[in-house]
Amino acid sequence: MRIIAIAILALVPMWVGAQNRTQQTGQPPIPSKEEVTALLNKADAAVRAFDQVLAGAKPALDKQDPGLFQKYTQAAKTTKEIIQALEETSPSAYGLVGLITTLDDVTLNASRAATVILLGRGAKGDKESDRVVAELGSAQNGCYEASERITNATLRLIQVEGVDGARGTGSQIGRYRSFLTANTARPAANAATGRRSQGRCR
Repeated sequence: MRIIAIAILALVPMWVGAQNRTQQTGQPPIPSKEEVTALLNKADAAVRAFDQVLAGAKPALDKQDPGLFQKYTQAAKTTKEIIQALEETSPSAYGLVGLITTLDDVTLNASRAATVILLGRGAKGDKESDRVVAELGSAQNGCYEASERITNATLRLIQVEGVDGARGTGSQIGRYRSFLTANTARPAANAATGRRSQGRCR
């Protein structure tokens, strides 16, 4: 996460310059605070839906491993804490990247929980297991969609196309974007409460 923070902080000066060029270059607008708030609400609803489904899956998970339920709920708890922190402050790209990483963890946990239940039910299966697996799949899709939308907004927040001179080049921009995308699957439990960049939503 420290590496991710450095990459994002390095983009802040370029983001400031790009903000002034948005209308002139026809680039997508930087996300407003209202848009980010709506995205945070969507993410919160997706995580709470996962919590509810996971609670129903607890008996089946406990049969396989009593520690799985607690393990899977931890990422959801961290995600809700980050959302709350972002709602209480002006969201930054750094904080949003932290939210993306934990949302991805919740998405993976929904898939893992469904897999555990499928493997544990046996060849015949049962209607209750099928119902829980289907609900976990729906929760997984909800978290994935929320993560994708927040990722798009975050990339717009640090939009740097058209910035010239020593601020950066197109190839450097591409490498930064690839770096951010590649690292969104890594844990970032403290991202929202750590050192924050100066690039914030208006």
